[in-house]
Amino acid sequence: MVSHSADWSLQCNGCGRCCNSPPLLSLPELFHHRRRFIGCLSVRRLPAHSTSAQRELAGQLLPGSAAAGVVLLLQGYTWPSQQRCPALGPDQLCGVQYDRKPLTCRVVPLDALTPDSEQSPLLAERAAQSEWLGADCLRPFTASATGQILLRQHRVEDTDYLAALAQRRRDLQLERQYWGDAIHAMLLPELAGTSRLPVQGYISLPLVPILAHLAVQSNALRLQCQLFLVDQLTLINSRISSAIASKNPQDRASTQELRGFADAYQLLLGHLQRDSIAKTTLSGDASLQWLLGLAEPQPGVTT
Repeated sequence: MVSHSADWSLQCNGCGRCCNSPPLLSLPELFHHRRRFIGCLSVRRLPAHSTSAQRELAGQLLPGSAAAGVVLLLQGYTWPSQQRCPALGPDQLCGVQYDRKPLTCRVVPLDALTPDSEQSPLLAERAAQSEWLGADCLRPFTASATGQILLRQHRVEDTDYLAALAQRRRDLQLERQYWGDAIHAMLLPELAGTSRLPVQGYISLPLVPILAHLAVQSNALRLQCQLFLVDQLTLINSRISSAIASKNPQDRASTQELRGFADAYQLLLGHLQRDSIAKTTLSGDASLQWLLGLAEPQPGVTT
């Protein structure tokens, strides 16, 4: 059994074991990687066993203050039969290591939605999981240990990890500001208390409400949304064709779900192409630059 240590070290050997699913992404990251990841809006419940500190952090970062216990996050779409990230190459190396690697990946094995003071029990849990034990990269830190010192006395020690955690949290705050609260308010009446939302896990929705919300903010965003939709349709159709060819029964439900994504995206794309008038409420300001992936977010929450 792995000890609940206050000090942890990481010795990554590049085995790719932690790259077992598509990552959570910010919208600018998803725009950048739109030809690699099929984006989806994942809707899930805030875990009932969350600590008060975790709920407080969620209230700062996530749409709707997470007050109703319904959480919205962006992520790459997961195919049941593919237990790996689409960016993981045949050599088990990350294909986006030097091409705007998502911040969620850069903070692994830490988690930006976990307060820094509670990262230690998270690392103990992950070290106990088979994929982490197989990699043998996470270890309680001792005087003879090698590798990066991640945590010392329950505090994040590595400066690169500290910077990545802070930036991921700033991104989440900006997501909440520019689309999160509006979309949360739109979806909550339909999803809160419904049996459709599982106690564990999540449901995947197309990004139509987010894209429609942003496309009217500026002509530059409208164009970015159109480019995103075109590339997502190409990627979705390619993945559906591959799934049909493989005839894996695990992928039947996902194939049907992605057909629905494609239909919704085609409708939205047609609407955006017909209507070129936008409110331009964000034209030229820093928020537009961030959403387009042209600027870093401003300093925000740390914990």
